[in-house]
Amino acid sequence: CRHGIANVTVGFRGQNVTNVVSVMIAKMERISLKATPYPAYGGSLQVDASRLSLIACTQPPKYEQSEILSVMHLTNGITKTLSASHAVLRTNLVSGANQLT
Repeated sequence: CRHGIANVTVGFRGQNVTNVVSVMIAKMERISLKATPYPAYGGSLQVDASRLSLIACTQPPKYEQSEILSVMHLTNGITKTLSASHAVLRTNLVSGANQLT
């Protein structure tokens, strides 16, 4: 089985208190990368920022920035985007060359 539900019983020695918690278990099927605008703003996770453009009227020339986020695809059909604090790559395109920061 590649995914399922596990019931965990939590209790304390010497206490007549227990509770059962159901936990969904799934394996990671694959991982993908997603480019989103940087800095982030409301709704920016739904914006494709895989193509960066020159910002008009900037001297020296400046380009848009993006973050590359990792997306986990689980065997139960759920996808989870890792938070920016866990997996972020910021890229700047400077004078036609790639620069990682």
